[in-house]
Amino acid sequence: MQKFVSQRDSRPCACGGKVQGIPDVVRRHGETQKHSKWRFQILCNEFLDLSLPLRRKIELLKEMKQIVPFLP
Repeated sequence: MQKFVSQRDSRPCACGGKVQGIPDVVRRHGETQKHSKWRFQILCNEFLDLSLPLRRKIELLKEMKQIVPFLP
């Protein structure tokens, strides 16, 4: 079960930002420019792996396509 924290408590995100444990705040943080750039970079690095099957590469491309509108 997910534990919710108060609005003043935050935790570091892997993108370098901070996010609170409130579901709506977590969703909005995932749409920030900093987080989107970080996620896009992770997906690009994973996509370059030559040993990945085609099905996984298609999934990565679909996720990258969703991120692109958030990037400048």
